[in-house]
Amino acid sequence: MTTTSLLHVADLHKRYGPGCAACAELTGPSQGRSQCPRCGTVYACVAANFSLQTGEVLGIVGESGSGKSTLLQMVNLSIAADQGQIWYHEPGGSAPVDLLRMDAYAARRFRNDRLGIVHQRPELGLNMHFSVGGNVAEKLLLAEWRHVGRIRGRTSELKLQTELPPERIDDEPYTFSGGMLQRVQIAKALASRPSLLLLDEVTSGLDLSVQARVLDLIRRIQWEEQITMLLVSHDLGVIRQLARRTIVMKNGHIIEAGLTDQIMEDPQHPYTQLLVSSAL
Repeated sequence: MTTTSLLHVADLHKRYGPGCAACAELTGPSQGRSQCPRCGTVYACVAANFSLQTGEVLGIVGESGSGKSTLLQMVNLSIAADQGQIWYHEPGGSAPVDLLRMDAYAARRFRNDRLGIVHQRPELGLNMHFSVGGNVAEKLLLAEWRHVGRIRGRTSELKLQTELPPERIDDEPYTFSGGMLQRVQIAKALASRPSLLLLDEVTSGLDLSVQARVLDLIRRIQWEEQITMLLVSHDLGVIRQLARRTIVMKNGHIIEAGLTDQIMEDPQHPYTQLLVSSAL
């Protein structure tokens, strides 16, 4: 990995099932399936390799079942990989660390402190019966913030940054609209000032006008904070607005990777060509 790489994923695999001798031949993009018809094993991610530079937004695009969210969850250390490495290089730090070799305590501490994630479904990222302020405080407590004044100050900063109504800071998330819930999730994800923000289909299911406002917020935060982002979406329009580079996944495999504009204007793989043409 280069000195400016924040993250380097090498030969990452995830399967569900025992596998058999026929799996390699009967699964993958050429076969149009990720599940082996002989043994039933699902290959959610096969030999994934990519690097993520500090301050960059990298998009992962593909249809439902392509493996993109599984890949994101492995980076988030919430799904165990079967094999491979995830090398993390702290900006200004010393040697890279393989996140998959951490013990459970170190992995949990790293996830709470250095990673932030925004889910498609808010109930996966929020405690729906905590207030907005309570959700931010929970994230900070997990990241081992202990000073009440600092926690309150950081909550106030995030309220302004994500444009949450100040009069609703003590309301519970289930009383908010879909677009506002994503703002609450973003506030919580940013609470501990993570070095990597993971975005999993953050605009899916939102009205177009609401989607546009959420994307504007993410774009502004990235510009202001220069935070590194890994963005998963099935929507090429979202990818094009936010990501400098993109990787395309199908049936658990990365089938194409490059600059987003190049992929949009001159896709090489037939599946990518189909994605691009259907988005026009």
